[in-house]
Amino acid sequence: MRTLFFVIIALSLSGCKETHCPAFPTNLVEYFPYSNGDELKFMNTNNDTVTLKINKYWTSDSYSFDWNCKCSCEADAGFDTDDSDKYSIKIEGRIHFYNESNSSILSCNFYDAQLSNDNFEIEKIIENPYSDKFMESFGDTVVMEKNDYYRFGSVKIIKGKGIVEFWDNKQNCNWMKIE
Repeated sequence: MRTLFFVIIALSLSGCKETHCPAFPTNLVEYFPYSNGDELKFMNTNNDTVTLKINKYWTSDSYSFDWNCKCSCEADAGFDTDDSDKYSIKIEGRIHFYNESNSSILSCNFYDAQLSNDNFEIEKIIENPYSDKFMESFGDTVVMEKNDYYRFGSVKIIKGKGIVEFWDNKQNCNWMKIE
C-alpha cells in the first residue's frame, strides 16, 4: 500500500514538468543584421536608387509549455520593410528553426505592390541551432535563385551585411546594396 502511495505521488509530481524553449540565438541574426527604423539602400547600374525602411524587426523570446503539450520548441527572427512607392518593392526575411525535426530555414520574400511575391528559402538540418556550427551550415554567403519567378529571380545574403543584391526582372537589373 505504501509503495502504491509513493507511485501515485511520483506520477502526480512528474505532471508538473514544463518544457523550456530558449530565445532565438543572438549570433544568428547576422544574416539579417537590422533594427527597427534601419534603411536598406540599393542602386542599379542606371544609378537609380531604392530605399526600404525596416518597419518591423523581431527575435523570439524564451517560453515554456506544459509537459502534456504535443509541441516542440521553435524560434525565429525576421524583418519586414515598407513598400517603396516608386518601384513597388517590399521585402520580408525570416530565420526559423524547429527543434523536433532539427530543421532550420533561412527565407526571403520579395513583393511587388502586394500583388505577387517571390519566395526564396534554404533549409538545413542542424542538430543544435545554438552552436556556431549552425552559422557554418548556411555559410558566409547565401545565394538563392529561381528559374520560375514573377519578378525577382535571385537574392544574395552575406552574413554580417544582410541582403546585398537581388535581381529585378521588371526593372531588368540587379539592385546592389549601397554601403
